[in-house]
Amino acid sequence: MKHQSQEVLSMFTEKAEELMESSFAQYILSNNVARLTILIDREGFSIGEPLPDMDSLKAFVLTFRFFVQDRDQISFRALENILDDPDISIEWKQGYLQIRQEINNFLNSKVTITSDGEQPTYRQVQEGFLYGSLAHLNKREIFSKWKADFGTYKFRQHDFRLSLLKYLEAISKLNKLCQYELGRN
Repeated sequence: MKHQSQEVLSMFTEKAEELMESSFAQYILSNNVARLTILIDREGFSIGEPLPDMDSLKAFVLTFRFFVQDRDQISFRALENILDDPDISIEWKQGYLQIRQEINNFLNSKVTITSDGEQPTYRQVQEGFLYGSLAHLNKREIFSKWKADFGTYKFRQHDFRLSLLKYLEAISKLNKLCQYELGRN
């Protein structure tokens, strides 16, 4: 395996393990974040769901960005750059492509609940939270629009957590493949 490929796989496993050990990831993985409870009574409605604390979310995002921003060598898209290494096994290459396709299919799918006449994709929701509030501010307008309406914001928060859960599952699977591949050499 090329030295550069080995470095990339090692960095991926290092950051994946760091991410999985974070308190936010542990919370997301151990609670049913896919559950959303809507309570309606005479006074209106409330939306209940498991909520991790904001500090742990912000700490999580610092590491999570490595996997989603293309300027980092370990992002899901950037890992494509090591596919031409002839010493990386066909099992890793096929596994990577399958996991990447699965996460992209999910992220490109529409969220379940339409709110305010909009039904964004999970990718749009994830980017809205990451780049409108948590990591950058270039999508602030979209995030602010969601936050201005209680119901919309709660639905989009839920969609965001669900997208993080799916990404964590993909990172975990790919991490196992990377560890296996590194162990072969």
